[in-house]
Amino acid sequence: MSRIGYGRLTKTEDGYDLPIVGGVFTRPKAVTDDRGIQHPSSIFRIWTNTELKEIGFARVKIADIPSGYRAKSTADAWGEDDSVLRGVVLEEIPEPTINPENYRHDRKQKMITDMGSGSFEEAIGNELDSLLKHVNNIRMKKDEIAQATTVDDLKSILSAICDLPQDLDNVIGKWTAAKAAFPKPE
Repeated sequence: MSRIGYGRLTKTEDGYDLPIVGGVFTRPKAVTDDRGIQHPSSIFRIWTNTELKEIGFARVKIADIPSGYRAKSTADAWGEDDSVLRGVVLEEIPEPTINPENYRHDRKQKMITDMGSGSFEEAIGNELDSLLKHVNNIRMKKDEIAQATTVDDLKSILSAICDLPQDLDNVIGKWTAAKAAFPKPE
């Protein structure tokens, strides 16, 4: 199984060719071609591979990386359908080595305790929950923003988005306090 990504091709005298320039993005996004024409993200869903290639972009089929491995390097080639096939050279991820002199378990545990959680997983879970609630609130406001008819309406909606909810404000306060109390070792 492979994943799909998208990338900008190298401009040549005859059009566009490999290699991919500037990395591969995994979600469609609005792009500007070499002529300065802006295209919406939907072109990556609607256009054919040939049409994308004509403006300097390509759909990239990325080989999956199995668990326990990482990509050492990649190689791109043209597929039969004007898509790009990205292969990977794998290397096994080595087991982490812990140097007892540098390991700061007590420091980490103290930070977690000070943040009001019993475990690392609980601390992260509570904080992510607060962040995701706020992100979802922002997402839910997009329709209200689109329907705003006056500057005052827009200001009212944006102030609700910019004011952090209490639980997220508390998380940021705990992070700041923990970082101040336990600075990174030099």
